[in-house]
Formats: sequence, C-alpha cells, structure tokens
Amino acid sequence: MKPEVVAYRGEIPESVHNIHYVVVDRLGREIASGGNGDLVTYWRSAAKPIQLLPLVEGGGVEKFGLENRHLAVMASSHNGQKEHVDAVGEILERIGMTEDALACGAHAPWDGDAASELVKRGEKPRAIHNNCSGKHANMLALCRLNGWDAEGYYEREHPVQKRIQEEVRCFTGLSQEDLILGTDGCGVPVFGLSLRRMAWAYALLADPRDLPRKKGEGARQITKAMASNPMLVAGKGRLDTELMEAGRGKIVAKLGSEAVYCMALLDRGWGIALKVEDGSLRALGPAVMALLAKFDILPEALPRWRRVMLRNHRGEVIGHLAARGID
Repeated sequence: MKPEVVAYRGEIPESVHNIHYVVVDRLGREIASGGNGDLVTYWRSAAKPIQLLPLVEGGGVEKFGLENRHLAVMASSHNGQKEHVDAVGEILERIGMTEDALACGAHAPWDGDAASELVKRGEKPRAIHNNCSGKHANMLALCRLNGWDAEGYYEREHPVQKRIQEEVRCFTGLSQEDLILGTDGCGVPVFGLSLRRMAWAYALLADPRDLPRKKGEGARQITKAMASNPMLVAGKGRLDTELMEAGRGKIVAKLGSEAVYCMALLDRGWGIALKVEDGSLRALGPAVMALLAKFDILPEALPRWRRVMLRNHRGEVIGHLAARGID
C-alpha cells in the first residue's frame, strides 16, 4: 500500500493525501523510503537551520552576544507571539538595526490570541510579526558580520544570499547549476531539490562529525538551540514545538510551507524529509507521527496529531484523519 493520509467522514474514506518520504544517515545511505523519495520540490522554511549556519560558523553569536533562544527564533517559522516578537526585536537591537530593515513583509500573527491582541490595541501587523522575521534578522546580522550593505539583502545576487546558497550546496552536495532557485513567500530565494537531498542535509545536522570543525560546531549549536527552545521555533499549538518537547532534546523538527517537513534525529544521526503531495498541512501530523512510530520513536505520544479529529460547525466529531501505508 502506498503511503497516504486518509480523511474519513464517519467510517468511509472521503479524500486521500499522498505522502512521500525518505530517511537517510549522514553518509546518505537510505534507512527507509515511501512514495517517491527522489521527488523534487521546494525546501521552503525547512531550510532555515542551514540558512542560519553562515552566521553561526562565521562568529556572529560571539560578535553580537546572541543566545540560544535567538538562534531558535532565527531558524523558526513562528506564531508571532510576544516571545517571538521580543526575541526578534532583541536580535535587531544587538546588531544595531531596526524593524524597518526587515524586508519580509507584514502579515497577522499566526497565533489567534496574538492577532486579537493587536486588533484590541488598534495596531496593524508589522514585518516583525511575519513568521519569517527571525530568518530575515539572521540575514541582516550576516550583512553586519561581513560588512555588506543590507540594501536589497533579499535579492539572489546579494552577497548574503550567495553565501547562503553556498551553504545549501555544501549540505546537499548539489552544484550551482543543479540547485533550483525560486522565490519564497517572504521574498528571499528558496531552494528546489529532492527529498533525499533534504534528508541528507538534516542527517548532517544530526551527526556532523564529517563536516569541517567550525561548520560541525555550528550545526551542533543550532540543533541544540532549536531542541532546547521548541516554543521559539514554532509556538503554541504547533506540531514542531510539541514534537520537540516530546522528544526531550533528541529531535529537531522544522515545517516548510506546502507541507514539507524535515527532522534531525539527534540520537540516531538520521535525517528525514517528508512531503504531502498536495501541500495540505492537515495531513502532516498523522504522516509524521506514523513515520516516527515506524521506528518506535514516540509511539504513544501526541495522540491529537496521530489521529486528527474532523469536526462540524457545532464542534461535533464527524470523522478523522489517519495515516496508512507508513509502517
């Protein structure tokens, strides 16, 4: 049976989300796969830990006095909660820049309470509320670190983007010609590559022993920061946060838009990349939890993500989402 997540209304399957995944070790050796592990798609925000490495490897943590919580929010797709906005604001202050420098655009906080609070105060969402504001703060910090003009830092040909592309190629083994570039929702370059390459990059994050010393130390610092600050990586009610909390420092998990999902299993040295073919985020929880259960990882944890209840407008349960073919 092919891997999929099925939406049941009552007991009858009503719709199906096809799933593709691959699990590899640090040498790129396949541990498991389902669907098409060589599917090429965009990495989206699951690339953020790699995009952060140039700053950490280059000494930005020490130069700007950054803490692990700052690294976590720079690798995040955050909810726009107070702790996220405050952390990004602190980063900007420490690098001597203001919110006006953020070129990610504005949208309402993903967290409903945070969005409602803005409305109550009569305020409009600002760029700092954008789920990618931490990533953009990272890019601004990288400009400061290297003495690059921050003007147009989001453009493909800017030195900061060239440096990040170099890091992505290092972790994926792709040449400049083979790395596909698009534009992400926040306006910066986004990378098209196979799920297998994504999984390998996360395996190197999980077990960086073969990387050059400073790069390996940077990878360990980033995964430690994310695993120890799961609320800053995503936020209240989010799969990334709850999964890392349940993993107790052994799992780093990162969502990408259009239902890409990557994980580094720190205790096993494995990398995982998963894609819901139709981009439906609702299918991610059951797919991710079923894949982890396949390896006896958190087999009883997070039941609400394992079997997602479907409700009508009165709040009554009328069906559920469940994975099959991932075992």
